Amino acid sequence: MKRGIILILIVFALVLFNSSALSKDIFKPPSKVEGVKVQQIGLKVKIEWNMAIPGDYPIAGYEIFRGTDKLNLRSIAKVERNITSFVDYNVFLNETYYYSVSAFDDKNNYSEASDIVSITVVDKNPPDLVILEPEDNNFYTKEAEIDLLVGVRDYESGLKDLKVNGEKINRCGCSTFRKTLKLKEGRNEFIIEATDHAGNTSVKKLIIYKDTTPPEIDIFIPDEVYNENLVLKGRVTDNLSGIKILKINGIIIEVDNNGSFDTILLLKEGRNKITIETIDNMENKVEKTFYVTYINYIEIKIFVGKRHFYVNDKVGKMDVPPLIINGRTFVPVRFIVEGIGGKISWNRIERSVEIVYKNKSLKFWIGKEFALVNGKRILIDEDLKIKPFIINGRTMLPVRFIAEVLNFSISWNPFERSITLKYP
Repeated sequence: MKRGIILILIVFALVLFNSSALSKDIFKPPSKVEGVKVQQIGLKVKIEWNMAIPGDYPIAGYEIFRGTDKLNLRSIAKVERNITSFVDYNVFLNETYYYSVSAFDDKNNYSEASDIVSITVVDKNPPDLVILEPEDNNFYTKEAEIDLLVGVRDYESGLKDLKVNGEKINRCGCSTFRKTLKLKEGRNEFIIEATDHAGNTSVKKLIIYKDTTPPEIDIFIPDEVYNENLVLKGRVTDNLSGIKILKINGIIIEVDNNGSFDTILLLKEGRNKITIETIDNMENKVEKTFYVTYINYIEIKIFVGKRHFYVNDKVGKMDVPPLIINGRTFVPVRFIVEGIGGKISWNRIERSVEIVYKNKSLKFWIGKEFALVNGKRILIDEDLKIKPFIINGRTMLPVRFIAEVLNFSISWNPFERSITLKYP
């Protein structure tokens, strides 16, 4: 009897043993989770891993364990089977955290724990720094000072210092700070630095140009010219905001990128006023006034015995050629006067000729040895036999007398038998 009971117990034990061994072989858990890694993102820790290989049952999910001591890890979260990352928001600066991940299947069989990874949470991010005022950067102003308004925040280790060009700004616990910036003429550069308690620094640069200096005009204009078309060449410069507009006598003149300009100004005879005005982009203005006298330069060349003549190299033709009588060269006076732009009139009753040129008036009579110059009586020639006369309908007068009265210089070329009159 006892032997039978013992045999039954032995058989029962063998059945239990084989059943346990069979269970272990059949219910295989998921594989160990591999590739676990952690990284800090702001004040968060992101854990990532590779998918585990299922055992006998499908993987149901993953469980994340964390601790500040690698020997004491506690579960902090579970995620579904298709998720291979987790973000831990519940972390603090300067703490070291240890993480491990295990996979579990539908029957709640757990894989072997992954290798433990660790990370120390530090403040890697600089403060958020923004210039609120002025709204623009790299701009021009005429103001002597300007208000700076800065917004700054640091959600991690907190703001330690705020400096402008190395000078600390007193902090009041606010997220905005204001400071008045003094401006010097020209370029002003301000470096704004915000540093947190972890030593991270944000830097902003503000550049402001103060421009109260008017542009400069560089030009040479002579006092006297002999051409009615005055060529004006010069340069206007403004090293700050730049040239906005250039006007000469109220007319806008084009300026190239270097500030150079080139234009032609039509002069009237006599004294001319030239006003040059330029304005920069900050409305700083400079104006210069010049005076130039236009002297109507004239050169007349005539040839004794020949009808052709020249006025400033322009050829003309006389009805009667110049003649030499008693050592004096007589010319048809109308061609000379009209050639230089003067006015001439004939009085048939008086048999007189009147000439007006610039500020001179000349009146003489045919066959008389005297004339009136601006109303004053003078002799035409020291030789009283030298008098005006008419030939072929043209009034002839000594060319030297005409030149002296109208302030022309006169020269004789014996080789060409020519006479040249020049004004001035």
